[in-house]
Amino acid sequence: MLITISGMVGSGKSTTAAAVVDLLAKEGFQPRHLRFRYLRLFGFGRIAQRRRTTEAGDGGEVQQRGAGFALRRLTAILAAGYAVRIIAFWFSGVGVKSRCDVLDRYFYDSFVHYQLTSFRERLYMRALRRLIPTPDRSILLVASDSTILMRRRNYSAEYLGIMGRRYLELPTVFPHLICICTDPYGGADEETRRVIRALIDRESDPASSELKMARSR
Repeated sequence: MLITISGMVGSGKSTTAAAVVDLLAKEGFQPRHLRFRYLRLFGFGRIAQRRRTTEAGDGGEVQQRGAGFALRRLTAILAAGYAVRIIAFWFSGVGVKSRCDVLDRYFYDSFVHYQLTSFRERLYMRALRRLIPTPDRSILLVASDSTILMRRRNYSAEYLGIMGRRYLELPTVFPHLICICTDPYGGADEETRRVIRALIDRESDPASSELKMARSR
């Protein structure tokens, strides 16, 4: 069983993933909480991220994270690199057979950084979308701009605005994403429990188990 938690910085991914793990454990599962970017299969291809923070400029002001951010183009080389990673993920064993894995981030979180406006970019995206394994549950956490700004004051408001819009557009590309709002008093905990409860009930259904076994053959 594979459950993925996606969302921009400050949306509550780590908190939600921990809550999901706790719910599954109480139901008798043995869930693993994994961070997508640190999966061992990506170790060979990791590139050190540039630090955009903490150094004071000439005026003594501290540059906020994400300052000057701009969406990138999804090139053929980048798309090929993602295809290799997706294929590697298929053979990684994460979330398959009797394993119960909860992933903090997933491939979806990578694509929000690209423009995807040209014909070629959309073509690459369609090809990659077909390759990406569909999790048993894909949760997308969203929150208002004011909530994210309050939670992540060290980030540029411009960056957070761009990312917020891009994440809201994800369900148009991946319709199976389940959106949960994590604004204060938005009922995120209750909605998360409902989504996971429905998955547990499905996994407990003998007919559903037989169908999954048939598909895996």
